[in-house]
Amino acid sequence: MTANFTSGLLHGLIRSSWYGKFTSAQLGACDACGQTYGAKMLVDAEVGPRQFADIDLSIGARHLLDTYPDRASLDNGFGIFPWPMASPFGYNGRYLYARAAVAFLR
Repeated sequence: MTANFTSGLLHGLIRSSWYGKFTSAQLGACDACGQTYGAKMLVDAEVGPRQFADIDLSIGARHLLDTYPDRASLDNGFGIFPWPMASPFGYNGRYLYARAAVAFLR
């Protein structure tokens, strides 16, 4: 679900994504072995000023709540890779950014 808003000189976005439970095999595990991981919700947010006509400035965060998948229960490389490789939303955690977009043609 995504919500965009604009109020005066401010614009923003908030988005939530739901990922249901999933099953993934681990490195070195037998072909029929796998672990089921729980469902997670991710939240993204972005905000910026609207005072420039052709330039859109924003700051934001992907995975605002720093959500990770459940840890793997099998030993997968002496703890070097604690999360499942096949996670549908990755395992890199929060990502902060600043963005500038320029409109050349209108």
